[in-house]
Amino acid sequence: MFLVGGTCYVYRSYGIHLCMNVVTGPINRGEAVLLRAAEPLMGHEIFARNRGLGPRFSGSALPPVAMNGPAKLTQALGIDARYDGLTFDRDDFKLVDLGDPPGSGEIIAARRIGISKAQDLRRRFHLRDSAWAQRLRKG
Repeated sequence: MFLVGGTCYVYRSYGIHLCMNVVTGPINRGEAVLLRAAEPLMGHEIFARNRGLGPRFSGSALPPVAMNGPAKLTQALGIDARYDGLTFDRDDFKLVDLGDPPGSGEIIAARRIGISKAQDLRRRFHLRDSAWAQRLRKG
């Protein structure tokens, strides 16, 4: 987390699940954003296989519960400890801006979940009507 912005930081949560962050600050600052959920536009079959969901999703859309948590997302994407320290600008590993930003009022700032301190801070952001963040909203 203390590397330069644009670096992938992978860590084990509670000694069990891998989670992925995007480092956002300058080197030695310790700033990152945890990727909590995603709505896939393609690759459903690969994500289902990575999550161990079986052949029932072959060629069909995944249900939102397949990628609606940080460990589920990391598993679906096939992210493991080897990705820790990679930058997101590689040809084989990158974040892409699709150029379709959400409109005004579509992003919600919600309370933090899965932590014991500062739970009331609104530092968890997601799209207002996304089924992929639905479970997260209740936290």
